[in-house]
Amino acid sequence: MNYLDLARNRHSVRKFKDLEIEEDKKNKIKEKVKSLNEKGGLNFQVFFDEPKCFKSKIFTYGSFKNANNYISLVGEKSSDLDEKIGYFGQDLLLFLEDLGLNTCWVGLTHGKSMAKIKKSEKEICLIAFAYGNENGNIHKSKDDHILSNINEFDNEKNRIILEFCKLAPTALNQQKFYIEFKEDGSYNLTRKMGPYSKVDFGIIKYHLDLAEKYWGEKNER
Repeated sequence: MNYLDLARNRHSVRKFKDLEIEEDKKNKIKEKVKSLNEKGGLNFQVFFDEPKCFKSKIFTYGSFKNANNYISLVGEKSSDLDEKIGYFGQDLLLFLEDLGLNTCWVGLTHGKSMAKIKKSEKEICLIAFAYGNENGNIHKSKDDHILSNINEFDNEKNRIILEFCKLAPTALNQQKFYIEFKEDGSYNLTRKMGPYSKVDFGIIKYHLDLAEKYWGEKNER
């Protein structure tokens, strides 16, 4: 898998075709969800052909069309749950994209999901997915100097790391993070305050891991 191309080509999509997902892909998605639940100690739940969740008339922002498939991102309540949801949720989202499906992170703009949630658990958000009417649009990004100190330590690896971070989807495209590159080649990622910024922080951390994998594979060739 070319992680950089996958991250570059993935864009948020809210309007989907009225097409059912093939059984073999459904099975792969179920297996992936099960694997991530075991790995992360989570309770992600996938629902296919379930149109009720996105039929709510209460929400108008980012209105959905034919959003009949979604994954409820659920986990045990803890101080790091939001970040964990972001990390493993982005792993799942890019897996869906690699299957040829289109996706969207969904916070508040949906109705009640079908997820079974224990008292000790919390549903943080959803991922909607299906075949999109289009592939979505590139999101605007803040300037490099606002998101990092890349100008002080400008090299190929740092450029790749910053690009992966900028490609990470964030709530309302707020990009509430800062990456500080250091002289010894290390870096620090810090989070700024904002809605869903803890989830976003987990997503960005996953992209940082992808950047390291991409860089390692690139230098093995």
